[in-house]
Amino acid sequence: MKAKRINNEPGRLTRIVDRVKRPLFLAFFIAAIVGIAAGNLAVFALSTLGFCVIGLMHLFMRRSDLPLLGNYLGMGRYLRVTREGKILLALTLIIGMTAINARINLLLIVLGMMLGVILISGVLSENSLRRLGVKLFLPSTAFAGRPFPSRLTVRNGKKRLPSYSVNIEIHFEGKSGTLASRSYVLQLPPNRVVTLEHMLNIDTRGRRHVRRVRVATRFPFALFEKWSYSPVEAEVLLFPKLGRIPGRIIPTSTEYRYQGSRKVLSKVGHDEFWGIREYRDGDNPRLIHWRSSARLGKRLVKEYHREESQNVCILLDAHVPPDSPQLSERFERAVSFAATLAKHLLDQDYQVSFAAYSRELIKLTTDRGDRQTRRILTALAEIEPNPEKDFDCLIRELDPRVTADTFVVAVMLDAARESAAQSNLQRHRNNNMRLVSVDSPAFRALFEAPMPEATP
Repeated sequence: MKAKRINNEPGRLTRIVDRVKRPLFLAFFIAAIVGIAAGNLAVFALSTLGFCVIGLMHLFMRRSDLPLLGNYLGMGRYLRVTREGKILLALTLIIGMTAINARINLLLIVLGMMLGVILISGVLSENSLRRLGVKLFLPSTAFAGRPFPSRLTVRNGKKRLPSYSVNIEIHFEGKSGTLASRSYVLQLPPNRVVTLEHMLNIDTRGRRHVRRVRVATRFPFALFEKWSYSPVEAEVLLFPKLGRIPGRIIPTSTEYRYQGSRKVLSKVGHDEFWGIREYRDGDNPRLIHWRSSARLGKRLVKEYHREESQNVCILLDAHVPPDSPQLSERFERAVSFAATLAKHLLDQDYQVSFAAYSRELIKLTTDRGDRQTRRILTALAEIEPNPEKDFDCLIRELDPRVTADTFVVAVMLDAARESAAQSNLQRHRNNNMRLVSVDSPAFRALFEAPMPEATP
């Protein structure tokens, strides 16, 4: 299910009304019931008028962040009147006033039945939410923009009574909130556990937390929506979106040798056995193959071939001044490209290092394999733009040995910064580099941005 943004930022007037509407609403509601029981028309009329005024204020405050009876009586329950419930309450109010004024017994009976329906609805909905326990399980890591699995278990702790028509919503924490999943359970038997599995899809990278899950019901008549929040503790680290690199960014070994840089021997594993040849002066005696030498009557040595591999250093320009939405979009594009490039090179058995100036200097040493892939993707998932430190500061902070004998790929946010970055890298005695600007027309040929995937 695709994540949805929820705007929960009420205005100042709405926040003021939220503070006073619920206690006044409850006070007028109780006074109206007392007026009906005592047969006092004046008390009932005034209470009903105040009841209606508070209800209309709530209806006009469309950006209110709290329901009219949210967390009533401190029970952790929230209540919202549905469209059908509003119609029933309006009819109940009209019939009640008419029955008291005209003193018609039939209308009083109808009024009692309607109040009974409202009371029964509240009792049954409370039973559906009572003693429900929720647990959420998320993977430790996933990729942004790609579906990832989740498992939700709901337990009914009641021994005899089942729960009906339960809706469960997963909300990730954030400034504006993110609705990631909505589940529905028709019936939950007593003392039983129901497991729900979903594929979630979040577009933004970073570490996302789930602190609580919304459990709601409209049972039995859909007159009111009642819900509570069940505490959970789950988090997932979302790696940047991965695209595709159709072309070749790193030169081949022949081209790399032709550029004048010596290749670096592999630091992992042993040399590969190549064959046997005759012993020559200066060969290491430890390499003599004694069995073959004894069989042929002359000294033979084992010959090995050592595979060469390039070192690649990825540098990311993370300098984004405040109030620069265009550069913020380029920064996210650059992060996605750096993550795709790092994974692409590490899958081809390159040795890759990474450096960027986020809130602090991020510097990952050269390594290869799945462990290095996870380290770089984790750093890129949590990286934030730096409003002060530019790419020149990154070059000054780096040890020249990091970029020595290494092919450098610098990912820049602006084409205007490329010339300055190239001169700074050359001062590190490194002429083997490629500068990529995410706003250049040639960038589209180097990198295919990830396409949104639909969740099944």
